Amino acid sequence: MRGHWVCLLAAGLFLSSLSPAACEEIPEAGSLAARLNWVQYEIVRGRVTALNSRLAASKSQTCGGDSQGPRESYSLTVGDSAPSVSYELQDADQHLTVELNCGNCLRVHRRPARERQAAVRFVQPPRGPVALEIAGSESAASRRLVADDLWQLLLLYPAECREHLIPVLEVLRPDWRLAEQGRAIERRLLELAQSSQLPDRSGWAGWVAELSSSDARLRRAADHRLRAVGQAILPYLESLDPAGLDAEQRLRVRQICDELTMRSGDDAQRVAVWLSVKPGVWVGLLAHHEEAMRHLAARQLSTLSGRAIPFDAGAEPEQRQRQIQQLSAWLAAD
Repeated sequence: MRGHWVCLLAAGLFLSSLSPAACEEIPEAGSLAARLNWVQYEIVRGRVTALNSRLAASKSQTCGGDSQGPRESYSLTVGDSAPSVSYELQDADQHLTVELNCGNCLRVHRRPARERQAAVRFVQPPRGPVALEIAGSESAASRRLVADDLWQLLLLYPAECREHLIPVLEVLRPDWRLAEQGRAIERRLLELAQSSQLPDRSGWAGWVAELSSSDARLRRAADHRLRAVGQAILPYLESLDPAGLDAEQRLRVRQICDELTMRSGDDAQRVAVWLSVKPGVWVGLLAHHEEAMRHLAARQLSTLSGRAIPFDAGAEPEQRQRQIQQLSAWLAAD
């Protein structure tokens, strides 16, 4: 956390010393951030990430304002590791700020010009859950939607994300097509569930235990088996408490995670595989609008938990919601 604030402070001090450049001759389509194309944006393991800068030095630019229409400003700080960017838009409809610091610490704030519209905040810390906050309006109460990552947020709250989140994220990269990617991930999850291709988790705990064996052959064999699982093993390994592991286990688990973590943008197949072993994903899909998907979600939860799941996929919405709440509490206490 201390390093995060140091990075934020350094970025702020550097940007404050820059003199905004005059608006260069650039294409008119898309936001200033998209038109300048200074940074390569990707979604890596469900987190918006600035992978690298296309510029060797920090820079800022401002366009518009007053009689010239909407005002936009875009700033880039090139750091030792990951770039930091700041984007701001003010027009007749909104005041939007997007801050992406140290590569993947993201804060988005959209304040509408009209009181009838909802204000929106999105927070993505370097690690841990992401949160979408939608302020109340004349027709709806305030909501705070939380998920482990962006893809799960899109899966569990598709309507809210399409309306409030996707448009502001695609300010950075209009060709992301996040709604389309979310649907592709859902389809692939459905295919995995229908084909019973979910990985067998029965041996994982034993293989982790064998990483600390006094027999080097057992350690190597366990390491190989864990790596062979592929992307699906990552959520399990990342959930392990380091305090419960010895030094050999911690080292090997870290090495396996580093090797399996992709450094490029996510694709639907890879995301579906590592989401398929997360019970929280299937709990969320119990509320899906299609009954067939609800049946599959209940079946997958039974498979993951090793016991029957008390859920009636064909029940009325209010009854299903009560069942989901009870089931969530039950799984959390397990």
